[in-house]
Parts: sequence; C-alpha cells; structure tokens
Amino acid sequence: MGPLSQLLGQGARTLARPGVGGLVGGLGAGAAIDFVVDMFGNTKKLVITRKLQRDVKKVFMLSGGDINFVSNQSMMLFGKQLSADQIFMILFKTFKNQGPFVTKAAVRKTRQTIRKMETLCDLKDRLAPPKRAAPRRRTTGSTTKVLQVK
Repeated sequence: MGPLSQLLGQGARTLARPGVGGLVGGLGAGAAIDFVVDMFGNTKKLVITRKLQRDVKKVFMLSGGDINFVSNQSMMLFGKQLSADQIFMILFKTFKNQGPFVTKAAVRKTRQTIRKMETLCDLKDRLAPPKRAAPRRRTTGSTTKVLQVK
C-alpha cells in the first residue's frame, strides 16, 4: 500500500500544477464533443449559440418543461436532431462575457445624435449669427505720460 499511495500523491501533485489541470480538462472536454444530424442528414458538431439556447429555452418553457417533447420536435423546430442530454447541455451552457464592445446600433445612434447636434448648431448660427468683436479704442501710449510728483 505504500508505493500505491506515493504514486497517487505524486499524480495529485502533478495535476495540481498550473496548466496541467487545464490540459487534462481540455482533453476531457474535447472527448465529449457532441454531434448532431441536420435536416439534410449530415452529421455535424453541435455548436451551442446564444440564439439556439434562447430558442430551446422558449420551446422548453412553452412545453411545460417537457424535455422529451423538445427532443422529439427538435428536427422540425431547430433543424437538428437533439437528444435529451444535448437539450440539457444547451439549457445549462454558460457563455463567457466577451467584454465591452460597440454594436452597430450604438454607432448608428451616436451618428444620429451628432447629426442632430450639428443641425441645432447650424440653426442657432442662422437665427443668432455670432457677433463681431467690438472695435477696440486705440490708445496712444506715447502721448500719455505719467508724471511723478516729488
């Protein structure tokens, strides 16, 4: 029992090192890739997207939480033959936040706002044109003398 416990302890220490656990987990996840059959009979890798998850959740809720119904109707609803296990995987998939990004809608809205502001500035300039600077009085510095009284 001594050599076996040493071997297990050494294996645990090896897996606990940074990077090794991720490698083992990655290999395990790679082995668990699911395949689906599409409408045309082609076997493809199951790619879980936010849209697929949203659609599956909607059908799942409308069916009253009946996984078998969703699985049986998946070919007609999603164009993929999905098993009950794959439905669960889709429902419980968590997506990483991709971080802040600018959407096309945000860019359009910003351009629209800038265009409105420019229109308002142009309208203001037409209604109340910028005033000319008041003419300055010229002072002749050579004619004014300061007398110092003693």
